[in-house]
Amino acid sequence: MISRWTDLNLDKYKRDFQSNSPKHIIMDNLLNKNVIRKIEDEMDQNLNWGSDEHNNSKYKQFVQNINDMPLWIKNVCKYFNSKEFTDKLSYITGYKNIIADNSFSGGGCHRTLSGGFLNVHHDYTNFDSFMGKWDDIVAEEGIPKIAGQKLYRHLNLLIYINEEWLPEWGGNLEIWSNDLKEIIKEVEFKQNNSILFAIDGVPHGYPTPIKCPKDVARKSLAFYYFTTEPTLNNYERAFWKNGEELR
Repeated sequence: MISRWTDLNLDKYKRDFQSNSPKHIIMDNLLNKNVIRKIEDEMDQNLNWGSDEHNNSKYKQFVQNINDMPLWIKNVCKYFNSKEFTDKLSYITGYKNIIADNSFSGGGCHRTLSGGFLNVHHDYTNFDSFMGKWDDIVAEEGIPKIAGQKLYRHLNLLIYINEEWLPEWGGNLEIWSNDLKEIIKEVEFKQNNSILFAIDGVPHGYPTPIKCPKDVARKSLAFYYFTTEPTLNNYERAFWKNGEELR
């Protein structure tokens, strides 16, 4: 599933993640090339795309229900939520007892159509408050319930899918400083490029409308991971950049 190159670089990823500020790593060629191609082929099919359009998100579509995902996308999503992979994440990041979000809230299979964007925002961190249906999620999605403890959203993994994407089309991910004064990292949108980052205090997005042709879309996969360790920011919903404030 993941490339041999990825496994060979786990020690480097661990050093880089734990020394970078904010905590993040860029992983090129995370997946085997044949897997990426199959995912893109499936994303070009007529999937059951959902959308959640508002002032801060335009032409961004998603498939979050794993039962609506085609075979290869479904298998890849299951792998990145598996214990085999979360054990790798624990080694890289130092977080213990990582729990994958099998509900794919905000995750799963994504595409953004021409002219679309996602404004800079801070993800929610408080699982209980955001989901509002803890017992249902536990029962339906297979997320372990830990007696007397809450889950906090700590990690985001993004994987870029498009084989053909020109730099002038935009779509690069912007990582902003916590005070929203400046861009501190820009992650190139290109095939099989990926970023793993700690969510807490890391606003991010791609706020400039993408300029790809009408028959092209910005395609990606997204995964979120929890631990029982509280985050510094206890956000019960996404907060969006408005000047130098989150609202």
